Amino acid sequence: MAVAQSVFMLLVATSVVMMAFSAQLVATTAVIPDRVPEAQRGSLNAALGVGQLIGLALGLIISSPFIGNPGKGALCIAVVPTLAGLIFVMVAREQSNKDVPRLPADTAAVLKSLLPPIAALDFYWAVSARFFIVLGTAMLLSYQLYIVTDYLRQDQAGAAMTLRQSAVAYVAGAIIGGALGGPISDRFRRRKPLTYLSSFLIGASILLLLGWSEPWAMIGYKAVNGFGYGIYLAVHGALATEVLPNPKTRGKDLGFLTVANTLGGIFAPMLTAMAVRLGGYPSMFALAAFLCIGSALLIVPIRSVR
Repeated sequence: MAVAQSVFMLLVATSVVMMAFSAQLVATTAVIPDRVPEAQRGSLNAALGVGQLIGLALGLIISSPFIGNPGKGALCIAVVPTLAGLIFVMVAREQSNKDVPRLPADTAAVLKSLLPPIAALDFYWAVSARFFIVLGTAMLLSYQLYIVTDYLRQDQAGAAMTLRQSAVAYVAGAIIGGALGGPISDRFRRRKPLTYLSSFLIGASILLLLGWSEPWAMIGYKAVNGFGYGIYLAVHGALATEVLPNPKTRGKDLGFLTVANTLGGIFAPMLTAMAVRLGGYPSMFALAAFLCIGSALLIVPIRSVR
């Protein structure tokens, strides 16, 4: 990505980055249902979810000085996932699988292993909810630099400052939300009520920007959004692991949850561009808030988890 000299090469490089990122996310997410009891999954998913949000915020803080030179910024940031992946593999040791029976190596068995879960309606409701809330949230994430410069009318220095401050607010909110949401859901053994609450908080935070085109609104949006998303990732992540249809295919099934994340991020910039073109930034904020709050309705039909 850092050395791409054309739109085509940038698209190819971005595709490779997202493919590798999705593969890593699936593998690390599957560790939780494999090693953590259900009664503790809210807390552990909170740690995983808050870690993702902190990573997003730190990436924003690190990259904001490179607004004028994104190539160098991409090279600097490329070091982080490489080191993180190596550390994870060395520290989080897997148990030996030498005694596990091998699956048949024929083509039919391989193709069957790639199929999505069957007769798992609750799982698909959870995946759909994740897709729409990621779609709504990523609409703002993908355009946040333009929101600060075009909508909030900040110059380059002001934009970098606002982005750094909003990133700090986001981290603080995510840590508090995750620290509260995960343990509370474990304590009361309830996932759905906190999923409703967090979806509303995420959507409502976007309305701050709809009402006020000021830098403080961006910071306030990030703080409330981070708080809501910290709760959401902890509780919805635990909910998703509890609606998996087959414990032997957790990694594959969680891959479809990651697909929901990835597709939300892919479609978000296109949907944002359409909304801004048709009605400006206010229409984009309204649509994103609607998607986030409306995603909670897709949790209602789930019956296997309370």
